[in-house]
Amino acid sequence: MAEEEYEFFPDSVRSQIPKLYSQEGNKDPMVYMKLFTPWAGWSWFITEGEEQNGDFLMFGYVIGHAREWGYVSLNELKEVSGPAGLKVERDIHFKPCNASEISDIKTHYKPKVENERVQTFYCETCDQDTPHEGSDCLVCGN
Repeated sequence: MAEEEYEFFPDSVRSQIPKLYSQEGNKDPMVYMKLFTPWAGWSWFITEGEEQNGDFLMFGYVIGHAREWGYVSLNELKEVSGPAGLKVERDIHFKPCNASEISDIKTHYKPKVENERVQTFYCETCDQDTPHEGSDCLVCGN
């Protein structure tokens, strides 16, 4: 059996990714692709994307200097070069799943627990698990 050739961003993956803003407001969006730098510990968990002016603009969760939701350009990622010419890679073993199923993604989403007024959630402002009442962090107020 012939080994399948690695393709950074094949049409089969591209076609699964929904258009930008299609999951807006979803506290537990689907993540369709994981990209990473094999030399620096950066990762991108892509939830949405679309063609724009000869590029593919994507939205997702990035782990790098900070952990945050934001946009990234496919053309920019293709230009990144590490030691010995290493490039950003796609995790070929990654299977689409909800953000809450990925331990590296810090999110306010957690399943609701009935009859509990105060719950603990990850707060991006505090950068830790903090008590929340509703969606408000009781430590910083965000």
